[in-house]
Amino acid sequence: MAKSTLLRAVALATMLVLFLTSTAFATNWEADTRLTIKVKPGRRVEEGTELVVKGKLKSARVWCVRDSRVTLRRYNHGVLARTRTDNQGRYRFEIVARHDMQIRVWFRGKERGVHPNHHVCLKSRSKTVKINVT
Repeated sequence: MAKSTLLRAVALATMLVLFLTSTAFATNWEADTRLTIKVKPGRRVEEGTELVVKGKLKSARVWCVRDSRVTLRRYNHGVLARTRTDNQGRYRFEIVARHDMQIRVWFRGKERGVHPNHHVCLKSRSKTVKINVT
């Protein structure tokens, strides 16, 4: 009887050690992101002027900035364009200024992983830029 109790104790201890060590290797993280925005040739332009809207998606995690989808939106009017960032998180849009507008760039975030590994890049948006067309 003592032998079976000892075997049960060893089996339980082995299962406990395997369970505790297998979850110790999980890599869960959540990373903040932020977007910069620049407009050239400027914020006050003539009608028909081609604007270059560019900036950078920034994060402490490289995976968050590489090949991430960003969207150029016009305030209260929806999506103007979509693109993907390069390996450094840079993006670029070209639009034609036809009327006054307010624009900003959005990153909806992304996630990957299978339990117990879960990686999340949080969503962000740039500041709003007002374009005056004369």
